[in-house]
Amino acid sequence: MVDDLTWKLLKIDAPDWYMNPALKVVFPERSAYDSIAACSPLTFPPNLHDVLTSSQPPSIDLFKSLPRPTGKMWAIYGNTFEKAGHKPKLYIGSGTEADYGVSVRLSQYKPDDARLPLLVREAFNRGYHLAHSGLTCWTPLPSARLVPRVRARFIALEAIFACLFHVAREATTDVHYKHLGATYGRVGAALHSSPSLRRDFREFRLELRGTRDHCCH
Repeated sequence: MVDDLTWKLLKIDAPDWYMNPALKVVFPERSAYDSIAACSPLTFPPNLHDVLTSSQPPSIDLFKSLPRPTGKMWAIYGNTFEKAGHKPKLYIGSGTEADYGVSVRLSQYKPDDARLPLLVREAFNRGYHLAHSGLTCWTPLPSARLVPRVRARFIALEAIFACLFHVAREATTDVHYKHLGATYGRVGAALHSSPSLRRDFREFRLELRGTRDHCCH
């Protein structure tokens, strides 16, 4: 299901400037995507399929219960930030460091780290703290020759999870992907109407040119 959604996202009808052009080069057709997916099989938390096919949006407790990384792996993660008397905030990201994996990226979520995303830094400055880091999916470290293409897949996976859980500031360009929630499962449509999960926590677009901590090489 997640790979079908990811492929649909990669093939949305949108202007060329909207999407990282490297993704179109790496994945010109579904067979190219499936080939890389076969080389980097995903593991998901046991309840994720139920969440994605549910008619109800998940609570923040779902993200606070996601498993932590164990060992060296690449992963899509969800960071939950909390502040007393305020609604929690959610950040979706990916960790694809070649030698040690997602743990390297997660170790950077400290208030004084220069590599923090802008709006994460702003949250820390406003008194939020990192309550939990957990994984929505993961795969073993890829071999060196597969690193660029598997990393491209994880950029796309990060995008689909951010879209599904609406971890983004709303923008007029959201129209390019909103239909995916209605087409595959019901979580997208349910979350779209859930202010508690539609966080304005970070600006998210598919134009990832120079804005991410990782890219396709």
